[in-house]
Amino acid sequence: MFLDGDDFYSDEACENAYAAITKYETDILQFGMNIINTGNAPQFEVDSFAGFVVPYEGGMIHGNVMEACFNSPNLSIHLAGSLLNTGGIERNPAFRMYAQGLTPGVLACIREVEREKAPVMERMGFANAVHAGMIEKLMRYGEFPELDDFRQVAGPSSMRHRYITEDASVGQSLFLSLAHSLGMTLPCMESLVLLAGGINGENYLRDGMTLAALGLHGLTAGEINERLHNGFPGA
Repeated sequence: MFLDGDDFYSDEACENAYAAITKYETDILQFGMNIINTGNAPQFEVDSFAGFVVPYEGGMIHGNVMEACFNSPNLSIHLAGSLLNTGGIERNPAFRMYAQGLTPGVLACIREVEREKAPVMERMGFANAVHAGMIEKLMRYGEFPELDDFRQVAGPSSMRHRYITEDASVGQSLFLSLAHSLGMTLPCMESLVLLAGGINGENYLRDGMTLAALGLHGLTAGEINERLHNGFPGA
C-alpha cells in the first residue's frame, strides 16, 4: 500500500481495502481521503488539492502499472525543479515551486530529463508523455489563468520534502535501474539523483527502488512486460 510520508491511514483502512479487493477481485484499489488543514493553507488551495485526490473511476489507459508510473509528470519535473531551487527552498519553507521556481534554466533541465527518458520508454514499448510544455505554460506568469490554482500548490518546504526524497528513492532510482538493465545511460537524471543524495546524506541509487527489489532483475524488456501483465509464475 502506498502512502505519502505526510499522510496517515485510518485505523480500519487496511481491513477495508482488503475487503474491497477481495470482493471486486481488482488488481489496484484507490480510495478517498480527508484533508486536514494543519498548516492553515488558504481555502482555495485546499479545494484545489481536493480535486487531485478524488478516486479515478475510468479505465487504465496504459499497458501496465510501470508504464503508467513512468508517464507521471513527477518523474520529469520534481527533482529538476526542486534541486535547482535549493537556495530558495532552504531560505523559505513556504516556497512554491510552480509560482516562484520556474525559469528557462529549470525548463531546460526538465527537457533534458525527458530527452533521456524517451529512448528507454521506446525500448520498453511504452507510450511516452512529455510534460515540458505544461511547465513552459506555467512559467509564463500572467498568462494561462486556468493554471493559477496549480501555481499556488505549496512546496517543496525543505530538501526532505517528498518532491526530493520520493522521486529520488523511488521514481528516478527505479527508472535508472531499468535504463541500466537495458544498457542505457542517463547522465542528467543520474546526476539529479546523486545531487539529491549529496544534499540529504543518502545514497538513493544504492538504497532506492530497483528492478531487483521488484523481482525483475535480469529480465528483458519483453519479459518485464509479460510479468507485469500476467503476474509472476506461481503467484
